[in-house]
Formats: sequence, C-alpha cells, structure tokens
Amino acid sequence: MSVKFHNQQSKYRVKEWKTLINELAETVLSNESVSSEWLKQGLDLVVEVSFVGPVVIRRINKEYRDVDQTTDVLSFPMLDLQDGQFKSDLTDSDFEITADGKRKLLLGDVLLNLHRAYQQAEEYGHSFEREIAFLFVHSLLHLLGYDHMDEQREKIMIARQKEIMSMLGISR
Repeated sequence: MSVKFHNQQSKYRVKEWKTLINELAETVLSNESVSSEWLKQGLDLVVEVSFVGPVVIRRINKEYRDVDQTTDVLSFPMLDLQDGQFKSDLTDSDFEITADGKRKLLLGDVLLNLHRAYQQAEEYGHSFEREIAFLFVHSLLHLLGYDHMDEQREKIMIARQKEIMSMLGISR
C-alpha cells in the first residue's frame, strides 16, 4: 500500500498529516471486514491524496459535481467496487506498471480541504487530527465502494467508519 501526496495549499503544515494518513490507509486496507478482496489477491494499492484549500476544492466540486460551494473532502474512485468487493474483474489496464516492473492498482484520489477540516474540528469540539482522520477514512471507504446513498448502505458505511476509528483509538 502506498499513498502519494500532493500539497496544493500553504496555510497548514502537512508532514504530520502524511504520517497519520499512511497509518489510516494501512489500517483500513488490512481490515478484513472492510476490504477482504485486497487481502485475498495481495494487490499493491495506491491512493493519491491532495491537500487543498477552499478555492481549489470549490472549483473541483463545481466542475465534477455541479455544486458551487466549498466542501471538506472529495473522493474520486478509479475502480468499480461495492462495499469493498469488485463488481467486475480487473484487467491489465487497471494497473500502473512502475519503473521496476511492479503492478500497482490505483484506488482513486482524495482531496482534503484542510481549512474546512480545521473549522469543522472547532465546530464539533474535537481535534484537528480527529477530523482529518475521519475525513480520510470516510473518503477511503468511498474509494472502496461504500456509500451513504440509502439508509441501508449508510448504516454499513457508518459501522465501518466507527470500527476503523475505534481500532485507531480515535474518538470524538
């Protein structure tokens, strides 16, 4: 598992968030109830994370979702998944081949608006770290095909979020 980081904002330092996000990604993707598919197949996964500010995320939210407002996080899955399971077989085109010949599977992209995360942490009365952790776990679950579009699927996603946050000892 690897996480590629891109910092597109200058207000917040991101070094500590990279460490946290790497730990979160490893925890989520090694949790059999969340993503047993990866464990079974031994896939080498990649997630791209961009730290952005309100202007960038608003522009992208408008462009891709036709919602002209800032948001805290956006997820862009690359694979056809539902609740951590493939909905279709993988093909060679799903993989990136690295310079050393290894096959890596890109799950997708996560854009974290650190400015909004900081505001929400204050609003909810918990730490900035907890808010970033929650937003990343939520987004990674979206990349794995979890969603909250109906009540039943929302219950599943919320249960997974709570389970992962609890495993890490991060609570509200």
